[in-house]
Amino acid sequence: MMRTTVFTSVFARVLVSALLLGACGSDDSTGTVVTGPTCGDSTVKKGYVGSQTLAAQGRTYELYVPDAAPSEATYPLILVFHGDGGTGAGIRQAFNLEAVTGGKAVIVYPDGEGRSWSIDTAESMAKDIAFVDALVDDLATTRCIDKSRVYATGFSKGAYFVNQLACRSKTSFKAIATHAGGGPFGIDGTDQYDDHGHLVCANKSIAALQVQGLSDNEVPPSEGEKPREHWRVSNGCNSSTSAYAPSPCVAYGGCTLPEVYCAIPDLGHGLWSEAAQVTWGFFSK
Repeated sequence: MMRTTVFTSVFARVLVSALLLGACGSDDSTGTVVTGPTCGDSTVKKGYVGSQTLAAQGRTYELYVPDAAPSEATYPLILVFHGDGGTGAGIRQAFNLEAVTGGKAVIVYPDGEGRSWSIDTAESMAKDIAFVDALVDDLATTRCIDKSRVYATGFSKGAYFVNQLACRSKTSFKAIATHAGGGPFGIDGTDQYDDHGHLVCANKSIAALQVQGLSDNEVPPSEGEKPREHWRVSNGCNSSTSAYAPSPCVAYGGCTLPEVYCAIPDLGHGLWSEAAQVTWGFFSK
């Protein structure tokens, strides 16, 4: 299993092209707002709000709220996790997710402590997960978030963290999308496995999409296949696949919840040019 060593040189290699990208009410399928009870404050700044601090945790994050968000509407929430050495501001600029969502989601870009995320030590990972759970709870109160539509995506180590988060968090994520990352995996010998050797997660099933570059030398394809297999098994999928747009993505058959895998020829350790489109397309379905 490639863990900490996979990330040691990633940020340096993608700094120039990725701008601090870093390394390793009711459901509405159209992505439009869902009218709910009055919440929030109509005078609160909208659009790109900038850096914020979650006082209870002393942790920071970048925040985007749709310009047209009325105080009486609830929105889906997307959390975007940077890679090792990155920042929330950096992954926001590199991902460009706001342009694709068209003002139909609140997007938050948390900052990892020490510009990283803990993925393989129980105590420190629990702190990061607690930060995310507290952030979701706070935004649900202050920013009119529909907690039945919370999504997470990440790149490299942020993608590893998303898989660990989806497995262990008290937040009920509706779907996740990971880019150049592996996991989830057991830590500190405290986890349980089923009779087939698969990790047993507290959150057993979740709609999941993975994007993996076939020329990635930092997080190789064998790592990207691990979350595919984990969520495929957890979601009861069979081995059959069908085309899923954009090409070359495929969707697995027989699933209780969707599992989509995108193996991208010639893509190294970076975000795919279709990363934002495929992520929002998957979430909005």
